[in-house]
Amino acid sequence: MILVIEMHYLYILPLVALISLVIVILSRKRSIRFILGFSGIIPYHVSLKPGHAIILGRTGSGKSNTAKIFASSLSKNVPVLVFDWAGEYIRLENFKILRPGENFSINPLYPSGDEDFSEFIDFLVDLFGDTFNFSEPQRFMFRLVLKEAFKEKDVPTLLEVLKVLERLPPKSYYDNEIKMAIKRRIAHLVEGRTGKALCKNSISLEEIFEYNVVIDLSVFRSVHGKKLFVLLMLKLLYDYFLSKGIQSGRVVHVTIIEEAWNVIPYRRLDAPPSIGERLFAELRKYGEYLVAV
Repeated sequence: MILVIEMHYLYILPLVALISLVIVILSRKRSIRFILGFSGIIPYHVSLKPGHAIILGRTGSGKSNTAKIFASSLSKNVPVLVFDWAGEYIRLENFKILRPGENFSINPLYPSGDEDFSEFIDFLVDLFGDTFNFSEPQRFMFRLVLKEAFKEKDVPTLLEVLKVLERLPPKSYYDNEIKMAIKRRIAHLVEGRTGKALCKNSISLEEIFEYNVVIDLSVFRSVHGKKLFVLLMLKLLYDYFLSKGIQSGRVVHVTIIEEAWNVIPYRRLDAPPSIGERLFAELRKYGEYLVAV
């Protein structure tokens, strides 16, 4: 009896595999499908439809391994971008590895979209404010510093912003405390690896968003540096696909974000959404599929 069962199993397995292959081929024209795993001998297919996904689980439960299967399988159909928090994806085949400050850098103060100057300043204030938990007075002063830096130069760098901040004359002891609080938070951004990563634009957006790319964030020691870089790239991603227009009912690009809770932190229901949350909400309509891990 056992022998008969084994023979049936060996006979059925190739047939199941063949049927699965036919299903995948026939469905490829309608949607993006891939095999995530198996339930016994039955393959478990996932269809990629417009929207976002989240991979949840306790520590060590296989979240990153599942995300790697997503990345490897989807990269055969659409460009995939991975924000690799701890250097776990650098061995993925057919992916270009970008290491900020080594073979890749961006200037966060370089406008990439068609938004007006005031909107861009608002974005920068929200970006740095959310990343470093600026208070409202700190946000106000940082806005003044940014405007002054852009008056002095069309596209300043963070180093030049820091110099403007240092020259800013405090009107009171309280003003000086605000000024020093901002300086303590952003001074490290112009030093070491982070300074090299946030100094200039060294690569075109097409090279990042039209190919399979892993951005290795493990080169940053600071969580703030990683968070800032991810939010910057999500804004560039948004501007890039905004210029291409709304995509109706199809996925054109996939982004996988490890340790996504750092980018979209918990908030109270009566609190305003963070910049990361707003970017997540907006990207879907432009054909972006975000996977939060």
